[in-house]
Formats: sequence, structure tokens, C-alpha cells
Amino acid sequence: MKIFAKLIRNFEILSIFFCNFVAVMHNFIHLHTHTHYSLLDGQSKVSDLVQRAVADGMKGMAITDHGNMFGVKDLFDECNKVNKQLKKEGKEPFKPIFGCEMYVARRGMERRDDKIDQPRSGILYSTFLLDKKLGLCYIGRIRL
Repeated sequence: MKIFAKLIRNFEILSIFFCNFVAVMHNFIHLHTHTHYSLLDGQSKVSDLVQRAVADGMKGMAITDHGNMFGVKDLFDECNKVNKQLKKEGKEPFKPIFGCEMYVARRGMERRDDKIDQPRSGILYSTFLLDKKLGLCYIGRIRL
């Protein structure tokens, strides 16, 4: 009987945790998502990701593929399509966040030495998220 009471008490704690977790997840947005444009790292199509995020009640999501921004057009088009439907239903629009995960060269793009620039010496990368159209202009100046 003691084991059963302990099990019930643990279940109550778990259910309280789960309810709080669901409340937090309501305001959750993915800020680091790879699509099928990230070779060997992502396999999801942009349209599937957006549809799933909207179904889960998210207010937006970011696409951050490795070293390219090929998914930006797909994300923009899919969000426009979804937002037309959300507007008809009287809900707030789904926000696309454009981004890119860029690799940082230790000494520059032109100066390479295979002994220094080996992957095992630590790959450096940064994830950039763009909020406005101006961000797209600035990231276009950076060499990918």
C-alpha cells in the first residue's frame, strides 16, 4: 500500500509539472530549425514545419540552415498562405523569422592552412536571426 501511495504522489507531481510545461510551451517559438536545405542535417520541408508549428499553436518560427538561405522564399510564401487562412479565422498572423547558421573562418576566407583549419581543432559558427528587411540587406554583405 505504501508503494501505491508513493506512486500516486509521484503521479500528482508529474501531472503538475506537465500542466506547467504545456502552459510554457504555448509561448514557445523554434529559433534554430534546419530544413532539407541543410544537407546531412535536416530533412523537413518548410511547408511541413510551418503547418506543424501552426497546429501546435506557435506564433512564429525561424529557419536557420547551414551556410545558405535557400529556405527563406519557401518560408515567406508558406507563411503568407497560412496567414490568409488565420486572418479568415480571426487569429493573429504567424511570424516568419529568417536566419542562417554561418561558419566562421579563424583567419579569413582567403588564408587557409589545412593543419590549422582542421575540423577537430574546433569549428566555429554563429547563428544569425533577421528581424526586418534591413537585416536581409546586411546579411547579403557577409560572404557565406
